[in-house]
Amino acid sequence: MSWLHGKINAEQLRRGATSKKAYSLLAATSFLESALLPLSVDLIALPMMVGAPKRALMVAHIALLASLAGGVLGYVIGFAFLETLGQWIITTYGLEAAFRNF
Repeated sequence: MSWLHGKINAEQLRRGATSKKAYSLLAATSFLESALLPLSVDLIALPMMVGAPKRALMVAHIALLASLAGGVLGYVIGFAFLETLGQWIITTYGLEAAFRNF
């Protein structure tokens, strides 16, 4: 656990980049980033690509597919809740005119 002290060598980066947990974390972060939260997927994807360059394309595909799925979920959330929660938010913040102009 030398990474806790800020010491990461190339072998640790390679092991972390090729672990199954890294791919799950990448997919979850990419999904959440496009659906709900402003997260940076690059902080996870770039070390994975540097640590395992032969799998860089696979890392990009995982991030892309998870981001697309999150985008679809974000669209569905917006579409489904516009009439209920969305209208409440618009009226609460006095954004009726801005919404009509949009």
